[in-house]
Amino acid sequence: MTSKNEDINIIYTSIMREKHTILSEYTECSGNFAQIMEHIKKEIINNFQDPPSIYRTNINYGKYSIFLIKHKKLYILIMFPTTKINNTEIIFSLLYCLYEKLKSKKEINLENISKMRAYSLKDFSLVIKEQITKFNSNSESFIPYLKYSNEFILYEPFEDRNFEVDIQLPILSNIQVHSEKKKENDEIIKEKDENEISFRKSYNSILTQDSFKDDILKQEQNEKFIDENQIDIIKKDLDDNDNDNEMILKEKTFEFDETKKRKKKRIIFLIIFLLVLAGLLTGLFLVFK
Repeated sequence: MTSKNEDINIIYTSIMREKHTILSEYTECSGNFAQIMEHIKKEIINNFQDPPSIYRTNINYGKYSIFLIKHKKLYILIMFPTTKINNTEIIFSLLYCLYEKLKSKKEINLENISKMRAYSLKDFSLVIKEQITKFNSNSESFIPYLKYSNEFILYEPFEDRNFEVDIQLPILSNIQVHSEKKKENDEIIKEKDENEISFRKSYNSILTQDSFKDDILKQEQNEKFIDENQIDIIKKDLDDNDNDNEMILKEKTFEFDETKKRKKKRIIFLIIFLLVLAGLLTGLFLVFK
């Protein structure tokens, strides 16, 4: 059995559906994992010969091992650096566990999983993280999940189980660079924190000096005086603006009244004109009748 002392460093976990669409994933490393998963799904898994609809399998991918379970259109897989494993079934137990956690969620319908959008289960990454932590602590606690072994048929698409896919994507180097950068960033952050602490101590020491306190007090009083003067200036400007606005309003009101008067005169003139025209037409009609 795999024990808690055996080193199985899971570097990537993914929940996918058909057409290599990732629904959820979890990793603590950097790397082009999404591209790798697409490549594996498109070039390898999709080319399996007559696979069952529900199965489990594992693939050697360069220097990495990939354990996978498939339930109809759902794929759950993990990736880790290839290492000696005494019992591969215990690895599958982690995948069975994630499968059961998915089934138990009311908002997830595995029958309609083909309609789910990419990363629609991104919150499930917290569940993945929790279960991986438990698995790394004590993998034997996952033995009860082996009850699913009968449901997921062991599928071996390659006669040679040491089959390795030619990989051109240097994931491992990315992870190493990530680790070195993380260490460098941690040192920079630590140095910044130390400098900030030193600055605060110096600043607090200066604040305790009476002369500095007096200077600060005078500066605050000057700033207050300046602020009061600025407030008076702003108030004056606002009053002037109010007066200007009042004059503009009066002018606009006068213009509006004049426009109304002109329109009213035009309407009266038009009515008179129409009445005269109607009278003329009536007269002509009577004359020629």
